[in-house]
This record gives sequence, C-alpha cells and structure tokens, in this order.
Amino acid sequence: MKNAPAIPEQINFPVSLDLFLRYTAGGKYKADRLRKYRACLADNEQFHRFMLEGRQQGKELSEIPKPSLIEISETVARHRVEKFSEFQFWICASVFKGWLTAQPSIRAKHAAKTRWSKTNCKNRNLTQTETGETAV
Repeated sequence: MKNAPAIPEQINFPVSLDLFLRYTAGGKYKADRLRKYRACLADNEQFHRFMLEGRQQGKELSEIPKPSLIEISETVARHRVEKFSEFQFWICASVFKGWLTAQPSIRAKHAAKTRWSKTNCKNRNLTQTETGETAV
C-alpha cells in the first residue's frame, strides 16, 4: 500500500482511534484517514448485513443498502470513547489494511472494464458499419 506506515513494535494499549488511524492508514491529514476508515466501516457493515440477511434471501451484495452516515458516525464515536485493546487493534488493523490494499485494484478493474467496453463498442460499431449491418 502506498505511503503505509509501519506499525511500531511497542504500542501502549489501549490505543485511541486517531493513533490507530495514524498507524494503519498513513497519509498526511487526519480527515483523509478518517474518511477512509468511515468508507471501510460502511463496506464492512454492508457485507455483514449481506451475510446475515441478503444471502439467505437470494439478494446480491449491491442490492443491500450501505449504512447511513449517522450509523457510521455512531460507530466512530464509540471507537473514540472505548479505544482499541490489543486484540481489537490487531483484528481491526488487518481488516482495515486489507480493505485499503484492495481499493486501488477495485478502481483499476472498474476503469479497465469501462475502457474495454467503450473500445469494444467502437469496434463493434465499425465492424457493423463495414458489413452493412445496423448498429444495435
């Protein structure tokens, strides 16, 4: 992951949310780290709801709504007050770093798919024009 800091070997637990984000998310600004963390919480909550309810009902992950900003803010506020124990820190750090690592590849896949579909659409229209078929 780009600009990811190394987690120091000696950490005094419990760890505050701000320190947790500094150790795991990297980046220069606190607001950017918090924005990434909120997005990760929203994705994880959506997936959790999908696994509990949506999968049994035959729904797709994209059909499950993401939690509201109020729900995410409540979770962040709870994390600020409670702080992270050693166990919580390492579990959350592994999940959050995994999510951060996956983000560029997800964006790249989406961009490649969009780019490919535009190129394919142009090629299909050119081929149909050459053969005299009408474009669909």
